[in-house]
Amino acid sequence: MKKSITYKPSCLPHKSSNSIIIDTHKMIKAINSNDPQFIVLKEAAIKYNCVLLLPPASLVKDLVITPNLLASHLILLDTSHKFITLSYVPGTVQDSIIRIYPPIPYSTFYPRLLEEAEQIIRNTTSNNCVLIESVDSLYCGEHHLTMLHISDVIVYQGCEWKWKQCSIYDNNEYQIELFFQQKIELLNKEITSMNMDIRQQTRNILNEEIVIFKIINLDNSLLKQIEAFVLKFPLIVKGISLEEREKIISQYCNEFCDKIRKDQMYCVMNNIRLKSVLKRMIITRLYPYLWQPSISVLEGTIINSTMMDLSIKEIMKLHNFVSLKQLGLSNKNIPSFSEIIEYIKEVDGLRCPNDKLQYLNGIILMVEQICKFLYTPNDVDTLLKFIIIKSQMPHFASTLRYIEVYSDKENKKSILNTYNKVLEFCSSLCQNSLLIDEQTYDEEIQRVSSVKEIKIDCGPLALTDVQILGLLDLTTTEQPIQLDAVLKKNPEDIRQEDIPILIHLLKQFNEENIELKKLIAANEQ
Repeated sequence: MKKSITYKPSCLPHKSSNSIIIDTHKMIKAINSNDPQFIVLKEAAIKYNCVLLLPPASLVKDLVITPNLLASHLILLDTSHKFITLSYVPGTVQDSIIRIYPPIPYSTFYPRLLEEAEQIIRNTTSNNCVLIESVDSLYCGEHHLTMLHISDVIVYQGCEWKWKQCSIYDNNEYQIELFFQQKIELLNKEITSMNMDIRQQTRNILNEEIVIFKIINLDNSLLKQIEAFVLKFPLIVKGISLEEREKIISQYCNEFCDKIRKDQMYCVMNNIRLKSVLKRMIITRLYPYLWQPSISVLEGTIINSTMMDLSIKEIMKLHNFVSLKQLGLSNKNIPSFSEIIEYIKEVDGLRCPNDKLQYLNGIILMVEQICKFLYTPNDVDTLLKFIIIKSQMPHFASTLRYIEVYSDKENKKSILNTYNKVLEFCSSLCQNSLLIDEQTYDEEIQRVSSVKEIKIDCGPLALTDVQILGLLDLTTTEQPIQLDAVLKKNPEDIRQEDIPILIHLLKQFNEENIELKKLIAANEQ
């Protein structure tokens, strides 16, 4: 019989929580499900006395709760405030702040996982942080887990939901183009075909768009009009195709640009750049209603590309044993191979279609350069197949479809043609696709099928409840950063990792201000 999970407040001071909201939280429902992968996670969490990090329900409403997403919110603490998630992401918990560091390679098994995490924490900088807002207990039958309510979703390098924290000009298409050209130079070890003039032209376009964006961002009248469109968009597009959604956005951008160009300030701007900035702003805001995996969650619809994602991901997982030789290439050490895998994972963290396209194009350019030295130009597609299989890209079909519909780049057709060949190959991958005998193939498939996704070697004994609660010092009255001190700083001096905390402080300040106004209004009556 299925054991239900219930919520019970801990004895520590905390904000009052609604147990109904907790019981209906998508992450809690996932833990409570009969899915074998979630059962494995729950058993591991109980065995090692993990702590569950629970973000607000509103922040995961447009996400599919996958085993990897849940594993990234289950942490194994040690006595020095360090932790490792069940998805191999290191971090620290101190002074009500959770700091996240680059993940440990998931394909590697470490006998002492927390020691490996400690090295990463010591030698790298945190790339994300969230606030702990309260402590509770989550009961799983006769067992229970300590549960921390946190201010945001845990996001880390390479995770498929990294787009949740993607800003408008964060890692944009122009920066991506320049980045890959530098990588190709390192591979080539000489000046590439992108000369300094073209390089400077790319930088100029980027700078021009950033200036336009800043001007629009200071125009409250325009921002209100954009906000009005963003708010009504979900109601307009529910149940319609991707192409119709794109048409609505393009039509709005064209009409909006024509309208504001009558203004003296905007008439001197390059029309192409102005439309590009506006479209970027709108797509960034509306991404959950444009990106197929989120649409399927928010609107409860079945989308072909998301179904294909699941199928292809499973096929790639089963064929992760594939070697270059089995694809018809000689086994050689591929330069920058692990880096290319990480670049592919970054595609899911972007919102704008042109940014995703630029990443895919950059990967093709790197593969072409590698084949120039190690293989032949005719081997580019084969090496790309190998790389995509090894990357186990979770939303491969959806990404290509998203770019096809929303990107306005002239070169998208040729890039998509290349990747669609890889997609077709992966979707029908079997023994006949490879240079391998039937017995070896069956043995490899059986071996991969028997490997558990969640591999945990605890090392030290799991901490007791008393030890865990002792590490969670939420009684401090001092805020991690003071708002008045931040306001005196120049914007460029504010650390990236402090931005979520600053936003939280501003929200808290606004809530207190609203309550104060209500109190004043009540006293005046």
